[in-house]
Amino acid sequence: MRAAHAEGHTAELRNLLGELMRTREAEVPEDLTPVTYALLRELLPDLLSATSGAG
Repeated sequence: MRAAHAEGHTAELRNLLGELMRTREAEVPEDLTPVTYALLRELLPDLLSATSGAG
């Protein structure tokens, strides 16, 4: 994911996030481990704010 982020591959990052969530059986990004979620917030702040909802 870091490589895709460094290269500006937003669509690939979205696909990787979807695969990660399916593999880990997470309904929302916050269901992932705190370390994983923190990394995702670093790499995909705009996407996560859109998927996390209002509160």
